[in-house]
Amino acid sequence: INAKSEKVGGVIGSTGSSSNVYNVTANDITLSGTNYIGGILGGGTSYVENIKISNVNITGNTYVGGIKGKGDGGVSNVIALEIKIIASGNYIGGVVGSDGNVSRINLSNLKIENLAMNTENIGGIIGANPRSIDYCGITDGKINTESSNVGSIIGFKDGTGSINYNYAVNLEITGKENVGGIVGLFKAGTVSNNYNNTNITAKNGYAGGIVGYLDN
Repeated sequence: INAKSEKVGGVIGSTGSSSNVYNVTANDITLSGTNYIGGILGGGTSYVENIKISNVNITGNTYVGGIKGKGDGGVSNVIALEIKIIASGNYIGGVVGSDGNVSRINLSNLKIENLAMNTENIGGIIGANPRSIDYCGITDGKINTESSNVGSIIGFKDGTGSINYNYAVNLEITGKENVGGIVGLFKAGTVSNNYNNTNITAKNGYAGGIVGYLDN
């Protein structure tokens, strides 16, 4: 799908407030658009659950994710393999750009590239989230950006939710500042029982094995 517009999805462009998405398998997806771009769903408030997806190539600007671009319904029970995203804006995630609760994600072979200056909130699982991210894992990948707030699991975390029982293994992460093995910029919530084994580079400083910059 090659669209010069918003809300582009490999399966669904956008959903209404009472619609949810369950039990989808999708392979060999190539998408391009502007904002709200996702391998399954571009944008919407839907809850998304039980997804298997592989070989996804996405080009977009802001709110871009391998499964969902932007929403607040949450995502759970995902197996994702070979996700590649080239972006030029904010809120970029290997699974979701920005959303509600995210849990039980298994992602392998990720590549995110965002070389645009003055961008932020880039995560291997999700770009930004005010709620909880639990029991998610990412193995093998590279996140290469000029962005602030970059993490292997989440770029920017605020709100009251938790970041618990997540792991990141064999990743290379590069960002401008606030670069973390689990979360880039952490402003609110709790972090516990996470595991990180990644290579981290912060060109302008503020890098950490778990949290790049703690501000709460």
